[in-house]
Amino acid sequence: MSTGLYFSLTADGNVIVRTMVCRNLARLLLDRGYRGFVGDFVFVDSQGVDDPVYTGLGTRWLLIYNDDPPPVLPKGALWDISGRMNLSAGGTMVLEAPGSDAAFTLARRAARVLGLRVAAVDMFTDIGGDPDGIRVIEVNSNPSIRLLEQSSREDLILKIWHHTFSAMGLLGV
Repeated sequence: MSTGLYFSLTADGNVIVRTMVCRNLARLLLDRGYRGFVGDFVFVDSQGVDDPVYTGLGTRWLLIYNDDPPPVLPKGALWDISGRMNLSAGGTMVLEAPGSDAAFTLARRAARVLGLRVAAVDMFTDIGGDPDGIRVIEVNSNPSIRLLEQSSREDLILKIWHHTFSAMGLLGV
């Protein structure tokens, strides 16, 4: 039985990443004492969502260094997001096509990472007026049928049901 792949990184005798178990898309945290550079390391499965295996390093599993990680707010700090956002909390939502291929790609990747074939991905787009400013807020494994009904998208409801029943082997039962 395999215990997994472990990762450690040192440079000039300085510990950069302490020994960690490697998981697909899990950040390998830099040691707090090392300040030589800013960034994150992460293994990415280019063919699925499995954790890395030594024999596939560099081909299937890629080690990515991100020198511009998303900001981490100081303890107790909050981002102000005005208004209610969730339909279930009395907010409003709109069903619209992604504003860019990047938004569509990010939404599909978020669903795939969670192993979902069908999902509703809540996103903020055009953050700060930047057309590339896109953030995934939530991935829902059970898309809101109510929103689809209110948007007169019965065609999408039928596609979701058809896909779900087909994947479960219940189509035609």
